[in-house]
Amino acid sequence: MNIKKVIKDSGWTLEQLAAEMKNKNGEKGISQPSVSSIVNGNPTLDKLQEIANIIGVSVSTLVRDEDDMRKTSVTCPHCGKEIQIEVK
Repeated sequence: MNIKKVIKDSGWTLEQLAAEMKNKNGEKGISQPSVSSIVNGNPTLDKLQEIANIIGVSVSTLVRDEDDMRKTSVTCPHCGKEIQIEVK
């Protein structure tokens, strides 16, 4: 799971994300160190959902194992065998 990579790959910085996240009072804006603490620590499902909504991805994309993001499989329409594809 590399939340910071997903954030960056989605075109966001931690500073931009911090500006959009809600603080304890429900207002926009938390500190960049707070965002770093969230993404480097053990974020709650609520925080993961908030981040996902802001950057426009699913929660599963945020928590997906990095190896799963590069590898996928498809079924051959001709023989029916599963084919592993790695995206680099």
